[in-house]
Amino acid sequence: MKKHLTIFLSFFWGFPIARENFWRIGVGLLCMLCCLVNFSVWAQLDKVNEVEYIKDYGKTKDWSVIPLKEKGALVVLDNAEIFGRNSQWEFYRIDSTLKELWNAKYTPPVRMENLLTYSNADYMYFLFAEADADDFVITRVNLGLGEIDEFKGKLVGLRTISHFKVLGNSAYFAGTYFDKPVVISFAFFNSTTKVLSGIYDKNVTINTLEIDEIRNEVNVVINERRKGICSLSVLSYSYMGDLLRTNQVPLADHKNVNFVSGRLLPVSEQETILVGNFSTNCSNYSRGLYLTHFDNGEQTGTTMIDFSELSNFFGYLSPKRQQKLKEKIARKKNEGKETNFSYLLQVHDLIKTEKGALVLAEVYYFSPNNNNTLGVYNYAPISIAQVQRMRARAGRYRYTHAIVCEFTKDGKVLWDDAVSLGSLEGSGLVEQVQVSKYKGDWIATYLDKGKLNLQNLHNGKGSSDKELFEIKSDIENRRIDEEAEVAAWYDKYFLIWGTRQVPARSDNAIGSEVLYIRKMAYAPEQSSPTSQK
Repeated sequence: MKKHLTIFLSFFWGFPIARENFWRIGVGLLCMLCCLVNFSVWAQLDKVNEVEYIKDYGKTKDWSVIPLKEKGALVVLDNAEIFGRNSQWEFYRIDSTLKELWNAKYTPPVRMENLLTYSNADYMYFLFAEADADDFVITRVNLGLGEIDEFKGKLVGLRTISHFKVLGNSAYFAGTYFDKPVVISFAFFNSTTKVLSGIYDKNVTINTLEIDEIRNEVNVVINERRKGICSLSVLSYSYMGDLLRTNQVPLADHKNVNFVSGRLLPVSEQETILVGNFSTNCSNYSRGLYLTHFDNGEQTGTTMIDFSELSNFFGYLSPKRQQKLKEKIARKKNEGKETNFSYLLQVHDLIKTEKGALVLAEVYYFSPNNNNTLGVYNYAPISIAQVQRMRARAGRYRYTHAIVCEFTKDGKVLWDDAVSLGSLEGSGLVEQVQVSKYKGDWIATYLDKGKLNLQNLHNGKGSSDKELFEIKSDIENRRIDEEAEVAAWYDKYFLIWGTRQVPARSDNAIGSEVLYIRKMAYAPEQSSPTSQK
């Protein structure tokens, strides 16, 4: 090779040079070419823009950033006096270029805690409540104009709040009262409340509360356990809170099958799909996914898919382990036996696609501490933060991988993929993975200790591209910002925010802390001879 390179360079330059010099030049050129090829296939995450909000050292300050997709984001700064009880919120509405559209100030209710939030196309809603009290306040922020309204009421008969949604001029709360589930509607215009019928039962738990803006309906998905038999039902209510129909899913008699969870998605004016995970008997460990189709509120059929039937469910494992599992599945199938793969699954809200729906779910397990007691799960205070702190003391949630698959509305799986989550863990069971769509491809994202993991799924058309990016509070700072947060914003753009210290400009001054919000653009790998799959 050394000889051939020397001849090539002699021919290229057309005049004699020492053989050793030729070799050095040739090696240098090859290194340069390799660098150029590699540079052309590296994915990039480039900064587009950034804004800052300075912290006032005379106050303690908390903040949050609420992404609004293409409409931008809402920034909420909580200013509280260090030795006082009064708090004041500052709202900043920014567009997709991070330009400020408006700002407003708001004084939250005294002694009340912000429990839950909900947003739709026009408004952001904040639910405030006080522990061991019936009073609550709903704060409505007009995202277009910055106008703020308050609605006060009493939730008599509700001691815990787990779900909060708004439909039109009515809010809906789901929770428990004396360990029994309750759903209550609250009308903004006259501050009246109504308890929705058919739910208050010791054998029932609320799975999810869904809003259908197309049909102007409220759907409550419940799990029921009676005499060792578990079932899942969908209770549909009118805007006024009247029960319209009850669907037990599935209609067919599937013995020993338990539908663990369910997420509803209207796909047209007449059609709705329900997607979730199923298990055997009354176990919470899932064996697969299901899809139930509704036409004008009536079930038309249910499709169930075992995890082993998904093409890439085990894609998070090494190739060697994948091959062993595939051989095991094939062997059992030839013997006429079923493969039993069971997992705890957290299913996200469904995402509507052109052909049906995208399903995203994380596989996890709970690792208890040695001093864990069962009583910690029986106590349910009104504060969500208190519940999370108790669970943190009880143990940790550990995530192994996530599954992403697209269903048609009649239950056919178009493609699926797996996202390895490494050693990801947390004190609470929260959604870890986000997805966004760029140039027709779905991209999965999750954040782990200041490192952004991106995986271009290629919609099942080829092997996934995986990229890792470090998030730093400052371009000049080499330290990774492990407290940063990220949102898969829209298209190829990501929203990243966190805090950083700004040094003092003089010896007598003190430094400051700022909240930075950064817009980043993702450029996937470009096709090349070394990157094609």
